[in-house]
This record gives sequence, structure tokens and C-alpha cells, in this order.
Amino acid sequence: FAVDIQGHVWRIDFNGETTSASDFAEDGNGQDTGAEIADLSDGSQFRRFYTGPTVSLSQKRGREPFFVITMGTGYTAHPKDTDIVDRLYALFEFNIFGAPTDSNGDIDYTKINNNSLLDLTDPADGPADPGTNAPHGFYKDATANGEKFLRPALTLFGYTLYTSYLPEGNSNDTTCGAEYLGAGRLYAMNFVTGETAYTSEYIDLKHPGIPPEPVALFIPDPITGGTKTILCVGTECFSPDDEENPWGEVTTQILYWRENIQ
Repeated sequence: FAVDIQGHVWRIDFNGETTSASDFAEDGNGQDTGAEIADLSDGSQFRRFYTGPTVSLSQKRGREPFFVITMGTGYTAHPKDTDIVDRLYALFEFNIFGAPTDSNGDIDYTKINNNSLLDLTDPADGPADPGTNAPHGFYKDATANGEKFLRPALTLFGYTLYTSYLPEGNSNDTTCGAEYLGAGRLYAMNFVTGETAYTSEYIDLKHPGIPPEPVALFIPDPITGGTKTILCVGTECFSPDDEENPWGEVTTQILYWRENIQ
């Protein structure tokens, strides 16, 4: 999956049975296995896509599996710009095992646009459900003036985490010069339904300026024998007991195996 700066999203299904550059994206019948699957451009708002998508797999018993493609917009070259209302997108893409086909077996990609997606800016319009109100996914508009999503999202243990930049700062930050550096927010949502993992929609970060992307650290836990998942945004780190860390209830176990090579 890939996206260009204007919001054209592409899917390419590679042919694993060839080593030739001439047919690496073709099926056995010579049909192209790649196409544009979404046009997220908007004539009234030039939202720029500077970061690539985060692709996750959703598997739930009784429901067809699908990819969740998450990405945000923001004018990275001019982060202080306040003219555009940027967005965070989550697209649902089915046919995870190969290129989609029609009833005749021919390759058939479907292209969607902004009108195909559920507007989840207001949490009251959710949660998103791929079987009913959001068959193709959803989006959330930025709510602060000039807010933009400049870093890749992180999806782990059922939650998508992402940061945003507020060029005008926030009222909670009284640090010297904060109004010039701007401020950051941390979001965490269920990667399919879009429901927030926090008591509010976001958490204000303490450090001013453009925040980096969220990172997960797996720390060995000598008591349980498993690992603890620490969430870090730059130098701001949150333990499993902190509200900012949505993985507090998640425990992991280290597994070992032996591979016999003959």
C-alpha cells in the first residue's frame, strides 16, 4: 500500500511466482494486480499526505478479515500553517489473500473517496462498524485550529496511537516560548471502531514542538516472566499503570523454539 501527497492510495499485489520485473504485478493471465483504491483528495481542502500508511490486520471470529490502513494529513513543509482542516483516516480493505476479483474471476479493484467513509469527528456518530455504518472505513477531522498529523501511526494490541501538532499551542502549556513552538497531542483509539481509549479524545503532551511518533518498548518482567509494554513519545514515557498507556491490561509471554535445519 502507498499514498501520494494528494491522497491517491494504491494497492499492489505482488506475484510471488515470478522473478521478472515485467510481470511482478500481474496474475497468471497477464492481468495487472495493482490499482488506485482510494482518492482522498478534496477540491476545497488541499490536505497533504507526507507520511506513509500504517497497515494492520483485523481478525475477529465470525467476521471476514480485512486490512486497516491508517494515515494522517499535514503540511510538513509548513507546520505553522492554519488554513487547512487536516484528517486522520482509517480505510478498510478486504481481500487480504490476493487481488479482488469479480464474478468472472477478472481482477476488479474498487476505488472509494471521502464520501465513502464514515465521518467520526464527533464520537457520538460512532462506533464504526465495517458491517453497517462504515463498510469502507472512517475519518476524523482535526479539532484544533491548524492541528495536523505529521507522524506515522502505531497500531498494537488492538489500538492505534498517533500524535498531532498544534501550531498555536494549548492553554495548558505555560512553558516559556511554548506559544511559538506549538504543542502536541497523543491519541489512542480502537483501530477498527475508532473509539477513544482515554476518558477524553486525547492527552496533551508536556513537551512543546512537533511530537515524534509513538513507540512501544517491551521490557522483561522478572516477576511474571513476560514483558511489560512501555509507551514512549520522544522522552515522555508511560508505564502500564499510567492513563496515557492503553496497553496496561495487556500481558505478553516470551516464547522460545528450536529449529532443526537439515
